[in-house]
Amino acid sequence: MPSAKCEGGGCPGDCGTPNCAFARWAGARGLPSGVCKRISGAWRTNHYKKGNILFYQGNDPLSLFFLSSGMVKLVRADDSGRQHIMRVIHAPDLVGDRALLAGHPYAASAHVMGDAQICSLEMGRFKELWETEPELSRMLARYLAHKLAAADEAATDLALCTIRQRLARLIVHRLKSGESVVELSESRQEIADLLGTSPEVLSRTLSEFDHKGLVSVDERRLKVLNLPRLRAVARVPGDGLTFVKRQPDICHWPHGPQAA
Repeated sequence: MPSAKCEGGGCPGDCGTPNCAFARWAGARGLPSGVCKRISGAWRTNHYKKGNILFYQGNDPLSLFFLSSGMVKLVRADDSGRQHIMRVIHAPDLVGDRALLAGHPYAASAHVMGDAQICSLEMGRFKELWETEPELSRMLARYLAHKLAAADEAATDLALCTIRQRLARLIVHRLKSGESVVELSESRQEIADLLGTSPEVLSRTLSEFDHKGLVSVDERRLKVLNLPRLRAVARVPGDGLTFVKRQPDICHWPHGPQAA
């Protein structure tokens, strides 16, 4: 996999320029543009293929990674060798940040899920920037706080939400604005792992959604047919919906209720 220093076009995000993917991502999280430019010029970019391993569970972190394009799944293995997907990271986002900041070995392996462009920042250089750019540490503190809140929400979903709600939320969250199709990169087993269920239950739930006209299912391609109703099942607010908090999966439409 070829590597290039991120200097004004050395990577797909034009690192070191205002168009840098990291600069845009960090700037949206409050990092001043001047700091973004100084930091983005320190990255190196690599091109990865599906199945490449970014780092292995148990190894010590040597770099911070930024996912410029593509997806990476974090997979944890137990002592018997059984694997479980912890989560899927979508670009743009950091990868391996928690282990690096905590000084701990990686808790999971990072598997690249398709063609991806990933920038790396060597740990020594990161420590220099951490000490000389206080705005960076403040931005990362905010970022980690948001990640912790998201982890709490995910744990609550697993404990309190039905599989119908969890699957509907996954589809809604992956649906890009203005589009109606979601392409799933993961297998049924991997999606089931993410949702805390079995492939059989996942298949039955997808069939139910198809039968009720929420989505059409074609292998890993899901076409959303009725987004308001799908949002209702997911309990994700959307236009024209008023949720009844005391009764899960029930909502009101302006023109009368419909069964989900």
